[in-house]
Amino acid sequence: MLVDLSNRKCIAELCAPQSIHEVEVVQKDDTTDVLLTSFTGAQWIIPFENGGRSLTEVLSACIPSEFRKIEPSTSHLGLCTDGVTVLDSVGCSVELHTSLSTVGGVPKKRYKVPPDTWMVHYTGNVLFAVSKQAEVRSAVHFGLSAVRLEFSIIKGACEWRPLGFVSLSLRPARLPSCLLINERGLIRIVQSASCPLENVAAEFLFRVPSFCLPTIQQVAKACSIDGSQLKRSVIPTLLLVRRGKTLSPTDLSHLLFMAKTVEDIYVLTRAYLLKVAFEISMENLVDLFATYQQEEQLLPELLRVVETDTRSPLRKRVVELYVRKSEGVSGNSNDEPYRLSDVRLGIDNELSAFLSRHADLDQGAKSCAEAQLWRSATLLASRQKTNQADVLRVLVRNGARYWSAAAPSARSLMMTCASNLEWSELTEQEVGVLVSHLCEWQAVLNCIAHHETCLRLSAKYSAMFPKHCSVLYLISAMYIISDKAAWTQENDAPCRSISCGVNGSAAITSDGDLVVWGDFTNQQNRPLESSGLALS
Repeated sequence: MLVDLSNRKCIAELCAPQSIHEVEVVQKDDTTDVLLTSFTGAQWIIPFENGGRSLTEVLSACIPSEFRKIEPSTSHLGLCTDGVTVLDSVGCSVELHTSLSTVGGVPKKRYKVPPDTWMVHYTGNVLFAVSKQAEVRSAVHFGLSAVRLEFSIIKGACEWRPLGFVSLSLRPARLPSCLLINERGLIRIVQSASCPLENVAAEFLFRVPSFCLPTIQQVAKACSIDGSQLKRSVIPTLLLVRRGKTLSPTDLSHLLFMAKTVEDIYVLTRAYLLKVAFEISMENLVDLFATYQQEEQLLPELLRVVETDTRSPLRKRVVELYVRKSEGVSGNSNDEPYRLSDVRLGIDNELSAFLSRHADLDQGAKSCAEAQLWRSATLLASRQKTNQADVLRVLVRNGARYWSAAAPSARSLMMTCASNLEWSELTEQEVGVLVSHLCEWQAVLNCIAHHETCLRLSAKYSAMFPKHCSVLYLISAMYIISDKAAWTQENDAPCRSISCGVNGSAAITSDGDLVVWGDFTNQQNRPLESSGLALS
């Protein structure tokens, strides 16, 4: 029944083939229609006012054939502030049209919705969808249709069957809120306080396939926040959310694309003296990633840039990124022994190969040593004499701990690092610790080459550190003499005797010669020599 409130009387009565559960008035310019929805979901459009004709005039000339039934039956029309929505439950999509007259034509926007969706509520920034029995989901769209919507279930709103939505007034810098009417009452749906609108907007922009400056401005306008502020915060926000996670190659590539796009826009606009609030270069991007301990994610892109331009200043950042990559290596108790050490060894091989192609790089030796990149640390320290003691001090402080978890190849590199760098800047106490490590390490490795290296080290620094070098000399020599691999004669002596005293030592060689060395009273620091006596 249609009642004229001014005259207080019923002016028309219409009858539908099914019971009516919802009546909505659709107004557009000088046209007014009524949308009727039955309990089965069937809908009809009844014209009320058209082209300046009043309700009485329209109804007096109305015939049943003008009552349009919505086809197909799987479509469901709904009203929103931006026009009319058409839900296709079978096609899992919803379309936005300007008015009822445009339904069936090209829609303004089109979105995919979850399967089995039977009710939607469209707002300027958010799309609510009800699927199955009572699953209520929401997804932000900010007025863009060429974006993959990420629907998430609204907790606490899925207990009772929904009957409809009622929009609430908009608030600045907040997502639209609404009332959900269900069989038991009302539920207010609002934006979570733990997720700021800037975070929501940044994640949305990350999913935009054609990221550009107008898109940022459009999203900022839809959110009622400052556009320059959103531009400054989008990448830091994305990194903060992903802290501690490994970025996939696709995500990393898209982040770089976003940064480069904004930088290109800055180059184009500065000619017109338009200051864009967000400019970021690759070097600044590395700093930005480093703030959130994610800079190693940029290593492939950085290497690609340096390979293209070997004189690029970015080559100086490669060492720190490899160091960060090594520091990020982690494992668990179920890993195979030395697995982490082997991973670091692979990183060290990559970095040392890069350094061999860029001989001008000499910074970062200490950082490499702390990250257990021994080959690279040795290479960098050898290029800059002043940093060699810093690398050796890392071995002094942490050598025992690093050694216990190192693979055999890594242990050999630790020995090489200690023997190839300059000891002159170390203190007496530091040399004592280092000599203690070398004595223990060469015993574990049991390699004649390392024994001989330690022997040469003791001779080289005997004048500066006589006490510790004497110990290293004696132990290294004993290992050399007692090592079976050192004897090449077919007829080795059945018993290789060695005698050690307070000031000197003596041994019998395989060819029967007597060898003496040590600190004798008649000759200080006597070098290794043969007595020239042969045994009969």
